[in-house]
Amino acid sequence: MEKVYLFLIHNNGPASIGIKFRKNPALNQILRKLKTTSWVNQHWCLQIPVDQDSFETLFQLLRGKAEIDYSGINYLLEAGRLRIPAPASVAPQAVSTQAATAASPETAATAATPASRATSVSTAISKTEDLIALQAAPSTEARPFLEATPSPKDLIAPLEDTKAPSSGVSWVRYNKVDTVTSSNRKQYNRFKEQLVLKGFAASTQRTYSQEFLAFIQHAGKREVASFTDIDLRDYLFWASTELRLKANTLHSRLNALKFYFEQVLGKEKFFWEIPRPVKPTILPKVLSEFEIQRLFAAIGNIKHKAILFTAYSAGLRVSEVVQLRLQDIDSGRMQIFISQSKGKKDRYVGLSPLLLEVLRTYLLEHQPRPNVYLFEGEKPGEPYSARSAQEIFQFAKRKAGISKPITFHSLRHSFATHLLEKGIDIHFIKQLLGHNDLKTTERYLHVKRQDLVKIVNPLDSIFQGSSWREPNKKK
Repeated sequence: MEKVYLFLIHNNGPASIGIKFRKNPALNQILRKLKTTSWVNQHWCLQIPVDQDSFETLFQLLRGKAEIDYSGINYLLEAGRLRIPAPASVAPQAVSTQAATAASPETAATAATPASRATSVSTAISKTEDLIALQAAPSTEARPFLEATPSPKDLIAPLEDTKAPSSGVSWVRYNKVDTVTSSNRKQYNRFKEQLVLKGFAASTQRTYSQEFLAFIQHAGKREVASFTDIDLRDYLFWASTELRLKANTLHSRLNALKFYFEQVLGKEKFFWEIPRPVKPTILPKVLSEFEIQRLFAAIGNIKHKAILFTAYSAGLRVSEVVQLRLQDIDSGRMQIFISQSKGKKDRYVGLSPLLLEVLRTYLLEHQPRPNVYLFEGEKPGEPYSARSAQEIFQFAKRKAGISKPITFHSLRHSFATHLLEKGIDIHFIKQLLGHNDLKTTERYLHVKRQDLVKIVNPLDSIFQGSSWREPNKKK
């Protein structure tokens, strides 16, 4: 039976639910009957609004025709904004991840069958310039990389040329490329094996594999191992001028190629003549203390509130928050242990007395009580998904009326900036954040509010003691 994936889309306007599935004209005809569907070019898929009527109609239309994976909208279910239709509305064989009549939205969100929840997949679209393909990605980075990446056969098979119809006939867009040679397939496999042997993080493995795959697709029938430094320079120039890749993407692609030629093929200092693009200087997006208060006040669910409190109070990344275990909270020493974070480093951060009170309240009130992780997802003993935590933040941001372009990571930025403004030494903040280089922490010096306020603006000096409407008239 065809599988349909639902996930949350955030555009400039209200959030919507994206619908993705492999090319299937029959399903397209069925979904056209849903009047609230529309096409999203940015995500190359259909979407429906976040409302119960559209959600239930979608389930009814797909009854007996497709299997629905709604793990990508778990946050909406937990927050009670949507409810899984009862079995009377949807046949059991139509949706593999449904429960018997749920007593509450929280129960409905956690009532998936063991078989459907075993992989804890959420849809992810892996985009390169030459390939856009559906892949099942784990909800956290802790799962093995090989489970999170499609097989080489799926990734580098010959692709067909399909144009995107305005009516949304298909969600997959392919570009016309040459068939990948068996030799390049072997090189791709060697590349992935070397990433695993080197012990790179799962996220780095995925990024490097995608960037190297884009290069393989561009190479066509030519063997990638035969490219010279001049060829690579020309390729990167083409990627910059024709594909107009951003500096960060070019850095990732260059790093992937450098890894292949130097670590896989053993060509030392192969890239010393290829210049790196200058990365733009982007300052951290920071919330004021008053905005932090508004953000926390906008959340009523004690579990969701505890997640945001933990992230801000300890300056944690979203991946660190969802990987916290109950045993990591040391109330005796008032410390939180962060295990094997970015760069595979352990560190300790302080445990706020207020955060300890919030966490104790959460553990007493929330049902079911977590067994292993501080914040658990649908399946007991499994960590909460980073994506769901990010959705909690976005929901709180909208409800609090905060219009700044901020993300979950902005809580970490705000934590560091607020400490700096309170006079905490920057070297101590560096240790709390787990930075390798002090230069990374020094970014927060540029957003320190007190220093900006102390600077007397020359405009204020010119009109000091006089009216700006009539400069010659004293106040």
